[in-house]
Amino acid sequence: MALKRTEPLKTVQEINILLRLLKDWNQNYYMFALIAINWGLRCSDILGLTVGDVIAGTGKRVQITDRIVVMERKTKHERHIEINDQMKDALYEHIKKREKKSGRLDLSAPLILSQKRGDDKGPKAPSRQHASAIINVAAKKAGIRGHIGTHGLRKTFVYQAWEQNISVDVLQKILGHSSVAITHRYACIPLEYEIEAYKKVSFGVSPMRKRVKKRNGI
Repeated sequence: MALKRTEPLKTVQEINILLRLLKDWNQNYYMFALIAINWGLRCSDILGLTVGDVIAGTGKRVQITDRIVVMERKTKHERHIEINDQMKDALYEHIKKREKKSGRLDLSAPLILSQKRGDDKGPKAPSRQHASAIINVAAKKAGIRGHIGTHGLRKTFVYQAWEQNISVDVLQKILGHSSVAITHRYACIPLEYEIEAYKKVSFGVSPMRKRVKKRNGI
């Protein structure tokens, strides 16, 4: 059986619909989707994040760090991620809700938490399969066609960054791809954009037109 090809969310409207649905339905997976779309991390790397990874200080007020470094599990590629103000606000809200519910701040706990306990009865992250299933269910509820899954959210980051005029070679470096061609395919950039390049780039010397002989002196 062939694997379904994941697709990015290509419109801001689709992204907002999915995020609003997740925020109302499941705060935990809303945070997962935010990280995937805004940072372009793989599912395994998101599930590997802990609360302590994104916190700068543990004083009276939780402080979100300005930057995190993620070593990708699959490729060992080092990602340096700048956390913008909007993501700081979302992370702060997510962690404070967790703290209020449990009554304490556990820095070693997974940032994305499963409802189930681990073998040691401690907190654990959900499985990749469960995370992907939740995202697909949410996408269907949001009326989004195609197979999204967790990888589709990572592709969304790439596509939306490209839409904001971030060059493919920069995205290649961010993702650690071995070639620009891989990143280009990964971003699912429509063929029409390639065709448009041939329309816009047009050089040459205009051909000389043959002069029509005058007839009857006219």
